[in-house]
Amino acid sequence: MQYLYTLSLFTILLITGCKDSIRIIDDVYECTTVKVDGYTYNVEAFTGLGTIGYIKNGLTPHSDCTPAIIESNSGTTHYRYYQHGQPANSKEGVSSLSFWRSTSGQSMLNATRLKNNGVITREDGTLNRIQLMEWQEWFGDVLAQNAFNGSLEHSVLIEVGENSKERRWDENTQQWQCIYRNNGSLIEISDACIEEALSDELHLGLSIPSEPYLEQLEKSKRRYQTDEDKLIRDLNDYFGDWY
Repeated sequence: MQYLYTLSLFTILLITGCKDSIRIIDDVYECTTVKVDGYTYNVEAFTGLGTIGYIKNGLTPHSDCTPAIIESNSGTTHYRYYQHGQPANSKEGVSSLSFWRSTSGQSMLNATRLKNNGVITREDGTLNRIQLMEWQEWFGDVLAQNAFNGSLEHSVLIEVGENSKERRWDENTQQWQCIYRNNGSLIEISDACIEEALSDELHLGLSIPSEPYLEQLEKSKRRYQTDEDKLIRDLNDYFGDWY
């Protein structure tokens, strides 16, 4: 009874404790406990270790409602999601969020997802614009970027085993180039990417259109938390004063 009273009081304070806004949190118990092998464990903050988790044969990083591991180094703060000691995707579909600053001092955000075929595994750029994306495809890895971190680079790199194709915009000629390599060694440059499908078959073993990746990069929007203060607020609400 004492525990239920404390839990209810904590919930009420979250509702009424802020003068500027009302925030109702009704899942405190679900977010601060976990059932493993029929036993219920408390999910707690170990701030000195930068970890949220429970004790079972040692500290197990875990949180259903917040990042479970928080690390800061070289001006970057990483928020990583774990469940039962294993990297996991959050409810918003990301496995980590890293807040950093560009060479020009802009606030940047790098989001990652667990790797799986057909998945966008990385989105990086400013808080409101994705400038770099990575995919894991059945044939290999793809990286597209446009003006990332102050660069003028506008390109997509497709890797198939030891072979690669890079479609990049040439500012001097104002046209696209398709550059093929094997083990990093240049084997063909095709101005305007003429006969791209045929060159793909010759150098990659299959035709892989590159333009859809560039189009997806331009149209994509972030669909997860981009406000670091709100991540910290959630940590504080569920687990006490984190910062």
